[in-house]
This record gives sequence, structure tokens and C-alpha cells, in this order.
Amino acid sequence: MTFTVDASFLSFGAKAGIMKTSMFTYSLTNSWLSALVRAVETYGIDPHDLLVGELKSDDLSDPVNARIDHYSMTRIWRRAAVITNDPAIGLVAASFVGPATFGSVSFAMNASDCSSTALRTLVRYNQLGSNAATWTFRQDEKYVELTQKMRGPIGAPEQKDANVAAILSICRSLGDPSLRYEKLVIGRPAPKDISRWRDYFSLIPEFQDNGTSFMRLPRESVDKRWPNYEPELFELSISILERQLKQVGKSSFLAQVKAEIIEGMEQGNIHIDLVAEKLGISRRTLQRRLWSESNYTYSNLFQAVRRSLANRYLVSSSRTIEEISDLLGYSNVSSFSRSFRQSFGVTPSKYRRESNSSDIEILEPIGPL
Repeated sequence: MTFTVDASFLSFGAKAGIMKTSMFTYSLTNSWLSALVRAVETYGIDPHDLLVGELKSDDLSDPVNARIDHYSMTRIWRRAAVITNDPAIGLVAASFVGPATFGSVSFAMNASDCSSTALRTLVRYNQLGSNAATWTFRQDEKYVELTQKMRGPIGAPEQKDANVAAILSICRSLGDPSLRYEKLVIGRPAPKDISRWRDYFSLIPEFQDNGTSFMRLPRESVDKRWPNYEPELFELSISILERQLKQVGKSSFLAQVKAEIIEGMEQGNIHIDLVAEKLGISRRTLQRRLWSESNYTYSNLFQAVRRSLANRYLVSSSRTIEEISDLLGYSNVSSFSRSFRQSFGVTPSKYRRESNSSDIEILEPIGPL
């Protein structure tokens, strides 16, 4: 049996029952951030040293409720490895994952009757966070296999470690505490010294620098029923997830188009024909569905995405204006600055200064960007 959904691993709000749906493909909430901050603190390091430059000043005092884009979170993971001088920081961070760390999905996983059910729950409902990766669940008579394939930027090696370590930890908590992977491939470059990974997983993982991770577990172990399983609690958590999934489904097509626009920007091609091709539909169908489901034309949606990204990068990232201009597909910085000023009424530089020195998070655009 095999089924696949698009999802970003455990990218949900940090408090159980509170789900924040991602607007863009590769955005992440603070889920892993809280675990990573706790891990860094065990090294005697001030979390401010980890987060400064990536979070706004207000968020630095309350990182639990911060919202972080994919690129900023990648840099935070890399910085954590540097300031702790520990390339295995992802394995340490995984030890701070709890039932409520990733919101409703991890709560439901921990309420499952066995590890196999928990993994199915992860695959089915993780799309509530974003669609930055494709997750596939497969099982036969001997094994259960889980594959994560990134759709866009591969991300930090440390988070890849944390992902596969957290999954194993959750599965162990639901049945056999000695459960181990039969095979493990981590989608990251191989570390210079693999001893920490060998000791942690009780096997030598394979490493591949393409963002795809693969986990194989013995079915006999993952199908073991948890003695403290409470059906009513699990059913309640699933009903919450189904309600949230239904709500997300109403805007899923719009979200898919937004996602392809952003990925197209990163690859230097956001033409409507390419977006339609990647979604497996005709240009005409794309335009018709966008208008009927959201009252957007493709051009208007592209401009809206561009405005939102410009705002996000200026306010919440340390990218230079030149980098932002290039990322958004402008031919030069002058074109970006001119368009931004027409849309927001100020230059990008002034907008960044004012957003960092006041409580204003976003300016209403007064024209197209």
C-alpha cells in the first residue's frame, strides 16, 4: 500500500490546537525553532546569538510566536551548528520534541494506537502546514517505509537530521523503545565524522545531497499497539484535523498556484504556461479556476505574491536589497526600487528602516508592484 501527499515536515504552530496555515510554499512556522532554542541553551549559549538578524526585534523577545521563512530558518539551523561547534545539533534538538511541539498533527500522532498509524497521520495531515515536500508512506508484509522529497530548496542538513530523529523518537514512544531503523537515508551531505549518527541510530546511515530522506522500519514493531491508547482522544484529534483539512482545501488551488509562482521566481521563470504545465492543466483552465475560486487573474495573483514577498524579505530577513531584487525577478535594483515605491509609497530602504523601528508590520500598497 502506498499513498502520497504534498507536505512540509512538522511546520506548524508551536501550541497544540493552534494551526497556522502557510501562505507560501517554503515558509515555516516556529515549530522547530522552540526545540532548537532549547537545544542551544544546553550549550550555555544565549538564544539571542542564534536569532539576531533573522527575527524582528519584537520576535526576539518572544520567539515562540515568531513566524519564519524557509531561508531564514535554514540560516538559523546553520548558525546553530556554528555557534555550538556541533554538526550534530539536529540530533540534540530532536530530543526536545514533545507531543505539542508541532501543534495538532503531532498531538494526533502521539495519540495514535501504534507507530504505523502515527506515520499515516503525519503523511495525511502534514499538508496543513505547507507543501514544501512530498511525503510517501508505503508498507508490505515486512516493512513500513517513509520517504520525504523536497519540492524546492533542500534546506539545512541539521534539520534533515532532526526530522528523521524526531520521527524515530515519536515511534519509540508509542511502542517499542528499542525500535530502530532497518535502513536510513538522510537527504544531506555526509558529515566528516559519522560516529554521532551511527551511535544515535544504531546503524550507519546513508547520506545523499539531494534533499530526499528515506526511513525503513520493521512492520512487526511499528504495528505494536500502545497499551495506553485512548480511542476517544485519537478520534477527537482526527476530527479536528479533518475540519482543518477541509478548511485548507477550500483555498488549496490558490495556494498551489502561489507555490508554483514562488518556485518559478527562484528558478527564473514564472510564465503562466510553465505554471499551468507543472500543475498538469491547461493555461485556460488555470485562468478559469483562479477566477472562479478566488477572483484573481494570474497577473493580479503574481503581483500580490510579489508584493507579499517583497514585504516579507525586507521586514523579516537579512537579505540585501540587491538580493531581494534579484530573487523577485527584477532586471536591476532601480527597477525594483521604482516599482516598490509606486506600490508602497516609500523606497525599500526606508520601508525596512521604519518597519524595524516601529510597530508597523506592513504598509498597504497604493499601486501594483
